[in-house]
Amino acid sequence: MKPEELLVKRHNIIENFLKLISIHNDVLEETEKFESTINDETLEAITDLLSFFHEFPDIKERFFLYRTKK
Repeated sequence: MKPEELLVKRHNIIENFLKLISIHNDVLEETEKFESTINDETLEAITDLLSFFHEFPDIKERFFLYRTKK
């Protein structure tokens, strides 16, 4: 994968994670902050979490319910 493709992929992973945890205000700005500081290990863990929630949507839904009860 080309370096610019890796940057786009990294950006999309972080943006999707922030949206998953219901960050809606200034998502682009928050994504850019993460991009400049996040390491590969953390990015891989976020990727795994996104994949997990995609594979188990019932657990994702339980997470959303948990967040709304706070």
